[in-house]
Amino acid sequence: MKATYYGTKGKDLKADRLVDKISGTIHPKFRFPHTGSIELTEDTLRLEGWEDLALGEIERVACEYDEAFSRFTVNSSDRLGFFGKGEPLVVTHGDPAD
Repeated sequence: MKATYYGTKGKDLKADRLVDKISGTIHPKFRFPHTGSIELTEDTLRLEGWEDLALGEIERVACEYDEAFSRFTVNSSDRLGFFGKGEPLVVTHGDPAD
């Protein structure tokens, strides 16, 4: 399975200034510095140009809004969601710095 992603870390979203949030409503690339293809293999979640996560490191996967990214911070014409509602794919993994 392969698709395109825009990505960042939750701590970076929380640190965004108002101008960053407004820019992100124009296009996701302004808030999500990592972009490329995302691929799920039998043992890895590969984020091209950013990092590879071993499936064993992943603690949780969800499509949901949270305190770092809400439905009000996305332009409806550039939805990031995988299922058409705009919820981001949130991947929690074993790196305590994230």
